[in-house]
Amino acid sequence: MCHGLGPLVIFDGRLNSTKYIDILETYLPAALQKFSPVQSGQILYQQDNARPHVSAVTQEYFKKKRVERIIWPASSPDINIIQNIWSITDNKLLKFTIDNIDDLKDALKTVWSDISNDTIRKRFESLPGRLRQEKVSFDLIK
Repeated sequence: MCHGLGPLVIFDGRLNSTKYIDILETYLPAALQKFSPVQSGQILYQQDNARPHVSAVTQEYFKKKRVERIIWPASSPDINIIQNIWSITDNKLLKFTIDNIDDLKDALKTVWSDISNDTIRKRFESLPGRLRQEKVSFDLIK
């Protein structure tokens, strides 16, 4: 089941594991509350292989919080739903006049909030077919 986009979190600076976990602690609980108790047992967290995402301390955090993750191969095809959303976002940003970082942040917030749940649902529902087409199988980490 798809429940739309979570909040757009704009982070200024270099991201490390500690900061990544702080972001998760702040925003993940609200995102998980969108799911019913039955659905919550079926949630799979997806992220790429950026160092803060795969560090030992982050892996321990997920284990402690009992968050199941999808193993995402480093050289996997670009089938991550968020990549599709970033492409949509990029195209919509072309309609804005952006002269500085604050303009960019404001435009991003506007574009992000305008992406419909239907758009997300369609990307979500297309994922199994895209996985089959790419002949990719992903394992779970518990």
